[in-house]
Amino acid sequence: MVAGVRVVVVVSCAVVAAMAYALYVPLPDGFVQPWKTRVVLTVTELAISMFWVMDKVGVANKTFLMRSMEKYVRKTHSTLKVEDTEFDRVKVRTYQPRTEGATDRPAIVYFHGEDFVDAVTASLAKRLNYTVVSVEYRLAPENKFPAAFDDCVTATRYLLRNAKDFGVDPSRIAVAGDSAGGNLAAAVALKLRDTTSDLPKVKVQVLLYPALQAIDFETCSYRFGITPILTRHQMIVFWSVYAQGHANYAAALQANNHTAPRVLEQLRKSRLDWSRLPREFNAKPLASRCNGCGDVKLWAEIENVFMNPYFAPLMADDLANLPTAYVVTANHDVLRDDGAMYAERLRQAGNTVTHRYWHVGFHNIIIFSQIPEGDETFDEVVGFLAENL
Repeated sequence: MVAGVRVVVVVSCAVVAAMAYALYVPLPDGFVQPWKTRVVLTVTELAISMFWVMDKVGVANKTFLMRSMEKYVRKTHSTLKVEDTEFDRVKVRTYQPRTEGATDRPAIVYFHGEDFVDAVTASLAKRLNYTVVSVEYRLAPENKFPAAFDDCVTATRYLLRNAKDFGVDPSRIAVAGDSAGGNLAAAVALKLRDTTSDLPKVKVQVLLYPALQAIDFETCSYRFGITPILTRHQMIVFWSVYAQGHANYAAALQANNHTAPRVLEQLRKSRLDWSRLPREFNAKPLASRCNGCGDVKLWAEIENVFMNPYFAPLMADDLANLPTAYVVTANHDVLRDDGAMYAERLRQAGNTVTHRYWHVGFHNIIIFSQIPEGDETFDEVVGFLAENL
């Protein structure tokens, strides 16, 4: 009884704190429906906070709670055939239109961001009449890099090899993902290009506000301030956990003190060249808060992972001969500059690239169909895929 009361008190406090925090955090200017946007963001933050608390006090598993919301997706997309299965022992969820005898349908292999509900994947399948495969890759911290990456490569190869079994044209397959999933989509495209095989080539890569590097956390977008949904600190913890299975190095990353001396300076002149950013970003190199810093010992421990292009695609030397790319970035997102630099490097390497920059937008905006900006973002992604796949 006492334990039950304690849980109720803790959850109630978390609810109040989450609501107060979400309402207090300033909303960027320019939204068509600012108060509705604020309410939607508040409810989202509240749900995530409640799930986190319930997980911590042992009431229910956070991942289970998030994924249980997908039952709603199944009900609202009755025109789809939804199946949980495995591709070479990797768990996937397939969404297929109920069209009998289809043999040449395009397909999207989708990699979700952490805690992401598959509402977007179901909506893509319904709107486009495509097959969509959502990959349930292994998650950190239990499974650090390269577990998630390996799962995504395996699942994509399986579909390329067995496309006709799903009524899919193997020459019309895309990889796509949001946030952490955008990282995985870019990395899979690189890996499949680098691997000699007789498999068909991926035709399109769709990178929605992708996380692409863990070297420089002092880009303008990491430092400018108002970033709903995802903060600089949260992203740094994610990178540390994904790389090492723990957040022990988060403090060093927070201070941008995790590379050897002069490494960051050298990378800012090549793979992380801020001059590649669009002029409208008004991106000028900021005075470093860690001039001359560097931790040789720590860098020796993490260099092989942090410089691995399959971990951080912006670290790739060669970005030529990659699938047609659609890169979405949002102004109020810590990952804005990463996506913009990657889009420009892809273009300079000779690839076909569309960089859609949303001045009024924030991280994960595509899932917010309740507000005009989220709806428009989704519509444009659908339009690109319909035209290019």
